[in-house]
Amino acid sequence: MLSIWHIEQSERIKEMVKSEFLGAHIDYIPLSGVDEAYYYINNKKLDLIITSIMSNGDSIENFIHRINNSINK
Repeated sequence: MLSIWHIEQSERIKEMVKSEFLGAHIDYIPLSGVDEAYYYINNKKLDLIITSIMSNGDSIENFIHRINNSINK
């Protein structure tokens, strides 16, 4: 089963995206910001991150930079 994290502030958009994955055997995890993603990053399997341009907490740019650095080690 694929695991997709969706970082998005808008509850409406998260619900719209979630409806697209219903019945597709995808573990869709809506997150309110990158701080929440940092919490889960070491504890959950992850296949794909979908993100908005803006986020609560840390910036999206810093989050992507940290993810890329952790992959390239």
